[in-house]
Amino acid sequence: MTLLALGLLQRSTDLDLFGRTAVSADARPKILHALVDCDDVRQAVVLSTCMRTEFYVEVDRYHAAFAQVRDVIALYAGLAPDAVGDQICSLYDDAGVQHLFEVASGMDSAVLGEGEILRQVREAWEAAVAAKTVGPALACVFRRAIEVAKRVRTETAIARGTTSIAEAAVDLAQSHGVRLELAAVLVVGAGDMAAGVVRALTHRGATNVTVTNRTHKSAAELADSYGAKTVPFANLAMSARTADFVISSTSSPHPLIYAEDLLTTGSPRRTVLLDAGVPRDIDPLVAEYANVELLTIDDLRRHAEQGRDARTAQVDAAREIVADELSRFANDQRGRLAVPVVRALRQRGEDIRESELERFAAKLATLNSDQQAVVDALTSAIMNKVLHEPTVQLKAWGGTEEGERLAAALRDVFGLYS
Repeated sequence: MTLLALGLLQRSTDLDLFGRTAVSADARPKILHALVDCDDVRQAVVLSTCMRTEFYVEVDRYHAAFAQVRDVIALYAGLAPDAVGDQICSLYDDAGVQHLFEVASGMDSAVLGEGEILRQVREAWEAAVAAKTVGPALACVFRRAIEVAKRVRTETAIARGTTSIAEAAVDLAQSHGVRLELAAVLVVGAGDMAAGVVRALTHRGATNVTVTNRTHKSAAELADSYGAKTVPFANLAMSARTADFVISSTSSPHPLIYAEDLLTTGSPRRTVLLDAGVPRDIDPLVAEYANVELLTIDDLRRHAEQGRDARTAQVDAAREIVADELSRFANDQRGRLAVPVVRALRQRGEDIRESELERFAAKLATLNSDQQAVVDALTSAIMNKVLHEPTVQLKAWGGTEEGERLAAALRDVFGLYS
């Protein structure tokens, strides 16, 4: 398998570009199919969260596939390929596998050890399975990544006491003067991030939480789960004007809250707004009002990173687990690559054995059934012993240049081309 992992991270990408390249759940099947339609891409998985957009593809040729995936991303974002390509980070084969293992384990998150990312990795894989853009090779990588993440969480304390991104968002609001027990809070959206925020708000003592979403049923289901209220999405502007804290986390392609929405008969009330949408949900011009404080994903990331120190000591232990699992995975992959040649070699040996037994059938016919069984077992044992060392070496060197030379030699010697 040749794996190429390409990504745009919120912490290192222009926010506007990051928003335009974020892949919503609705758009993901279209992007997946566009990727596997590329000449050099065979399989694809897309992972898109508020902090990262990553594309994992099995490819034939690295450079050609990179250009093709870049073009798909650029077309989706409505940008020139060069504008996207300069921002894309890429990793190849083992480095890409290691990156996915670390992402799933929460080692590459703003909140070190956060658990939400593991669910998001699993959902990305399941979405690709549903779209039929993932085969055995990528499925094996993602299945192992999930197993590695579970092991890291079990054998280290990296996730102990960890806050999620949603909880970090509530922490950030409190650090900017929002008193949850008194504040009128408006949550815009009903996805995973919004659900986490509503849960964190209620656990922290917020009693006046309102949820709104373009699909009212989703907002109602979320609000009912935590005793919150709902308002029609059409009343978003009015609700934002009367809120002390607004957090918006949707995948809307355009802003939902504009500066004029916060105007009242007098000056705007003191309001803290957190835009966690990708792309942006809140017009940046709202920050021009004296009584309005606008926070962004950048602020959220910086705040979340302040809590990393307490768990940093666990990173070395987590890295050891990832290194161990990466080595095991590489060995497993080498063994899988050798399987076709091993199978053909053993089948060739069995064909020769059966041919020789058939050639001597007349002479063996004088033996009784027990004696014939001994001859059959003896010839089978000899064949297995002769083929044992070539089989071991094929598996040991599988996936390497030496392994390819060994496989080629065995194909020539035993005529394994038919």
